Amino acid sequence: MWKRSEVEQLTGLGRHTIQDLCNQNTSRDGLGFWEPAVMKPDYSRFDEGDLLAFYLVRQLVKVGFTPAEVGPVVLEMTEQGDAFVRALRTRAHVLADRRTKIDMQMSALERFEEAAADSAPEERLYAVMTAELMASAEHAIDAAASELRASDLACERARARLVGMARDLVAAIRGEAAGVNANEFESCLAAACAAGGAPGEQALLARAVAHFLNEVENGVPIELAFGKGSFVHLRQAILARTPAPEQ
Repeated sequence: MWKRSEVEQLTGLGRHTIQDLCNQNTSRDGLGFWEPAVMKPDYSRFDEGDLLAFYLVRQLVKVGFTPAEVGPVVLEMTEQGDAFVRALRTRAHVLADRRTKIDMQMSALERFEEAAADSAPEERLYAVMTAELMASAEHAIDAAASELRASDLACERARARLVGMARDLVAAIRGEAAGVNANEFESCLAAACAAGGAPGEQALLARAVAHFLNEVENGVPIELAFGKGSFVHLRQAILARTPAPEQ
């Protein structure tokens, strides 16, 4: 038989994890998952079946299940039906969501690093703000294009307009766009949505601006540029001009 310390070495599971899984006092810290071949106060020994059980635990923990989730998943594995497969698929979706968030964080870090490297210390905040507003504009165009199935040409034209508006926000905050206010920015948005191009292009830009204004963090630059209350005002104004998604 094997000692608990040997099970730790063979499986990579921590001492407290094994203890909690073997602890039958579920009213406190125990998970009541497994009872080893020999279990006495301050003494336990594990046989071949126990090793197999904790090998399985290690595999499940490795793919993201918590020790508390292991028991039900193991039971599902031994039952008829597809409950175990569904549990694995659910875990896969959770991990995919985490990966998406991590990818977004990595992209943001890369933008921060590039902005910091290309600007003086006193300019870095504005450089980061510009980079993030431009990224938000890019994402807004992509989301709108997906919804409306817009052409590549329409996307490029709308992208240039919205990215330009994002830059103008930072210019207004820095006082480089004297006299610009929320009403004028709203007029600019309305004109951009109505100016030239095919109707599909106008709808694309309007939808993209709505997505841009739906990003709550963009509220800070807008309010710093145009004053308190301007973010809500612009959101209401552009949403009133935005065509409803096709069913």
